[in-house]
Amino acid sequence: MPNGGLHPSCVTCRWADVKFKKKWWIFTTADAHCRKHDMPIVIESATFCADLEMGHGAVDMVALIREQTAASTTVYIWTETAYHPGGQAAVPMYHSEVVPLCSIAEYKSLTRQEIIRRHRAINAQKEAELRDRHQTPPSEST
Repeated sequence: MPNGGLHPSCVTCRWADVKFKKKWWIFTTADAHCRKHDMPIVIESATFCADLEMGHGAVDMVALIREQTAASTTVYIWTETAYHPGGQAAVPMYHSEVVPLCSIAEYKSLTRQEIIRRHRAINAQKEAELRDRHQTPPSEST
């Protein structure tokens, strides 16, 4: 959700096989694989396609995503940027956006490092666009 929380994504999709590992006191994903498209999933908490199928009453969100993601052969990512309106040091606002990453066929051919590089480039671009729109300084994470 657009507040730093979990977005509807491969990590919650019924087609994904996700293995979790425990790191300290937090469970993190160690490996994910899409059974529908027979491919490994990188950054599965921010990645999805139009075949996303979730349970737990998430039908409305999935329907909204399908309206925005008409290309059924495309892998999409969520970008999320925290910003402070007007540069004020207050509780941040969050902007989330769905962005096409590449086709499913291309995704299957990319290395893990290339997918991560593309994620980072898109996130940096969207953060710069948001910063320009709201005239806020860059976040400390970039």
